[in-house]
Amino acid sequence: MSVSIPTTGPIAGKATGLWFDAYIVTATNRSAATTGKGEIVMFDLAQSDGDVSNGTPGAVASGYTNYIDPSVADALTSYFFGIALESIADNAVGQILVRGRVNAKVHADTVAGSALMPAADGTMILRTGASDGKIVAIAETDDSAVTNYADVVFNGIEGFGWDVVT
Repeated sequence: MSVSIPTTGPIAGKATGLWFDAYIVTATNRSAATTGKGEIVMFDLAQSDGDVSNGTPGAVASGYTNYIDPSVADALTSYFFGIALESIADNAVGQILVRGRVNAKVHADTVAGSALMPAADGTMILRTGASDGKIVAIAETDDSAVTNYADVVFNGIEGFGWDVVT
């Protein structure tokens, strides 16, 4: 048996360099407030909301189908996170990006190349030490001084590790 490798075109994905395909899901907002476009959210795997009662992927009452606001304690653990792609009212369904490139809400000190972790206020903050939380994004641009949004490469499932290289 022989294996042939194509001599033209990409083997997988796009033709040149790194490419970050978007992974987008729909989920229900259980945060008790409207989620703004670009804000970070956390899937309710701990079933902390009264409308969430199981861990069955795809089920209406699943922690994989419903999200809440992340807390500082949650950012230190292995939860799954996403970025709202639109404004989503409480108890409404909306689109959440869980992996890919996105313009997201960040703290004012974000610069290109920053490792970012979830914050409880819907933003992502700089991850500066080993005691901080899961790295979920790498900033591609500095934050906008007017809006505090930056372009980021985001991975709310696996993340980008836990340690910052110094």
